[in-house]
Amino acid sequence: MHKTVICVILFLVFSATGQAQKADSTKSKVFIEYNFLDLPFQIYAGKTVNSTISNPNASVGFFKGMQYQSMEQSTQIMNNVYTLSNWGVKQIPIFKKRPVFQTITHIGLSSLVNKVIGSIYDLPAWHHEEFHRNIMAVNYTNSYNPFSLFNKKEEAFGGAVSYVLDTNLVMMKDKNLSSFIRMHTAGGEAQIYSIENLQKQNFFNDQKLYLSVFYIQQFQDVINYIQLCSSKQSSTLFTEDLMKFEGSRQELRDFTGLDYCAWAYDLWRPNEPYSGRGLNPYGNGYDRYIKGSDLTDEQLNWLTKQYKLSRLNLISPMNFFISSIKIKKLSDGSYLKGNFSVRYYPTSFGNQVGIDLMVKYKKWNLFASPHLNQNFQNNFPGLDFAVIDYPLKYRDEDLSVSVYATTDFQPESDGFFSNKGVFVGSLKSTVKWQFNKWLYTSLSASAKSKGWIKGNPFMGNNVGASMGLGFILQNK
Repeated sequence: MHKTVICVILFLVFSATGQAQKADSTKSKVFIEYNFLDLPFQIYAGKTVNSTISNPNASVGFFKGMQYQSMEQSTQIMNNVYTLSNWGVKQIPIFKKRPVFQTITHIGLSSLVNKVIGSIYDLPAWHHEEFHRNIMAVNYTNSYNPFSLFNKKEEAFGGAVSYVLDTNLVMMKDKNLSSFIRMHTAGGEAQIYSIENLQKQNFFNDQKLYLSVFYIQQFQDVINYIQLCSSKQSSTLFTEDLMKFEGSRQELRDFTGLDYCAWAYDLWRPNEPYSGRGLNPYGNGYDRYIKGSDLTDEQLNWLTKQYKLSRLNLISPMNFFISSIKIKKLSDGSYLKGNFSVRYYPTSFGNQVGIDLMVKYKKWNLFASPHLNQNFQNNFPGLDFAVIDYPLKYRDEDLSVSVYATTDFQPESDGFFSNKGVFVGSLKSTVKWQFNKWLYTSLSASAKSKGWIKGNPFMGNNVGASMGLGFILQNK
């Protein structure tokens, strides 16, 4: 019944807005881009493929390390594919004189194309696992992504991030607890971060791509995963089947099993050594996996709360094909536009909840996300702010500048039970130079202090730089 209601609502929305959107002369931009250089992550990745956590001074195999994609690179690949495919669907000339029927047809075709992409090559799953592997890579822990197109190995049950050594996990928890705990939640972070970026692109570039079904699918995956982990019986049965399938073969084991069970377990036991998990009942190594029967009622109740909070990501007009909302018509004929998305992220200290606010005013693309960083019992305020793709002219060259800033208070030492907040900040600037009608290059520099920043795998102080190329599909 609820699906029928949603379809009726969407039909009424399209009927009411179809002609207005057609009359809007705002410039639409669609592009794909990729950072072929992302430092220092690629240096860490190059060392990781040659070393273990106990030997961080191994020689750098830079090109070999490219089998790892940074958080930004994997997000670009993921979003490029879905942007390109859905833009292509919008070019199909069908029902030109009936915009409502054209919109509904394009939505159906876009959803079908997304499903085909997922069935042929599960790109969202690959992206999810790459974020897990990013956290391991910056701690010199090598791993294998079973969704990789190349270098195929025997996979474990359910597509585990495998070929991870117990010794690396032992040392990672001992030497970098914040990264170790974030490692569990990084996959969910990937899915939310990807959709956040797609929504910003769709709004600020007036793309009007029909990606809402894909948004909801990704958010629902995160919601369902946390719900599974919050169920004592379901998570226990799932984990026992997984362990039985893998038996004594350590190389086939996932690095953690059910992500959010391990997340809750380690948040409550920051000082427990990895060996505290005990030995695997099938032999050959430690018992990596945390199942529902290993969690207390308090931990399971907390996971149930996270499951409910994760549903906040569903609250946004963008999830219902409303890419922007016209607020006021300006004297130059353009519109002041806005939109919003409620946002939830699982983090290394608990979670982050807030609201993404987007405003488009003439040349200004403004993004602000006030939020709360929450651990077990405390809330710490924070703000993300960005000016995106502000156009500039320099010696007759077309440039654009973006600035992204985070000013946060987060629990001291990432402590789940800490009641003291410490400042965490980050700053990133990107310059794009469009050197012809179709191509542009970008150069970014960033810096962050110690703490959790979405889309950045480093938990400590870090300075980075990246360089990329972009291809413009549409600029009209």
